[in-house]
Amino acid sequence: MPPVTGQPPKATDPAPAAGARAALSKAERAFLDKLAAGQSVAALVRTGTTVDVGEWFRRGRVVGVCWGDEWVMFAVGRRPFVERIPTRALTASVYNHLVGELVLAPAPEARLKQLRMSPVEAGRVLRWMLSVCDEAVKQ
Repeated sequence: MPPVTGQPPKATDPAPAAGARAALSKAERAFLDKLAAGQSVAALVRTGTTVDVGEWFRRGRVVGVCWGDEWVMFAVGRRPFVERIPTRALTASVYNHLVGELVLAPAPEARLKQLRMSPVEAGRVLRWMLSVCDEAVKQ
């Protein structure tokens, strides 16, 4: 655990997937385990974005997960939302600090193209996307 200094963690620090996992609901953790199927989670972000998941009076909160060379978004409900996007399709992604959203680009086939999150979380996700793309170029 990093020392407490009164400063937020640097965007270049590894994403604390274990801490973020604890913030998920029991249903979200179970759904994540089912989706991951043993894959190592590089980053996990519970976003401020909500989607229709078939509930009458509630929308599901979107969770973003990075693993392998894939960005996965899901929300739990009667009709769960799941979207998988290859990281290579997200090479132009940026953080829009004016509205506080990570913009997934170009990804023309993506249903969700903007996710509300903090600048620190977005920095971690963008750093992960950049590292995956760099590894793909080296191969």
